[in-house]
Amino acid sequence: MSDEAIAVPHLWILAGADREAPSANTLVRLREIQARRANLDVARFPAADHGIWVEEKDAAGATLYSGYARGYHELVLRWIWTYSLSGALEGIETW
Repeated sequence: MSDEAIAVPHLWILAGADREAPSANTLVRLREIQARRANLDVARFPAADHGIWVEEKDAAGATLYSGYARGYHELVLRWIWTYSLSGALEGIETW
């Protein structure tokens, strides 16, 4: 089956700072597929590591927060309801 034949909408979420599975090549391939498939959405959280996980540190380097990137859950829920990435928080890259 070719990628053009898939009728179900897809959402790919990438971590821009993923150390386990760097996303640059995946993004290139997904963008190529998007040229042929209107129902493929891609979002990238530039500062997130694998699992869309982020750590925020204070000036001394102590971790203040470890958890999901800001806007992750909202983006997923909105996409499930609307199949749209419109309204994603600033800083989340979308295609």
